[in-house]
Amino acid sequence: MNTQPWDVIIVGGGAAGLSAALMLGRSRRRTLVIDTGSPRNRFAAHMHGVLGNEGSSPADLIERGRTEAAGYGVEFLADAVERVDETGDGVRVTLR
Repeated sequence: MNTQPWDVIIVGGGAAGLSAALMLGRSRRRTLVIDTGSPRNRFAAHMHGVLGNEGSSPADLIERGRTEAAGYGVEFLADAVERVDETGDGVRVTLR
């Protein structure tokens, strides 16, 4: 992984985090998504009420979202965030 500072770090790679990552990647922001890979709906076989995805698997939605975001240069890290501390010029993210 590149050592340059990130423009944005998103904690959580569910639907909301991936939507944000997709738009930030499209806006050419250097974006990292940190996710444990254990979404709350991981036990659900199907989704309902998600436009264009009625009856689809939550895992399929996440997979498609990651692929789309990665196409815009978004990077992913499989880990958990322990804390976020403000520094003089940004924030420091400490992983578990």
